[in-house]
Amino acid sequence: MKIINLVVMVGLYYGFLTIFFMEPSYLFLLQAWVIQEGTDKKVLATTSFITKQLMMFI
Repeated sequence: MKIINLVVMVGLYYGFLTIFFMEPSYLFLLQAWVIQEGTDKKVLATTSFITKQLMMFI
């Protein structure tokens, strides 16, 4: 039972770390979607965000 609690706590810890420490690509993605500047910036921001997420996963 203690191992399961430890795994849950570590998962929550790293989950909060990824939420609270936003990367610049995530901020650019939010800016591109909120401001509605143009399709090129949306594609660029979305592509950079997805690439960063894939690199972190690998």
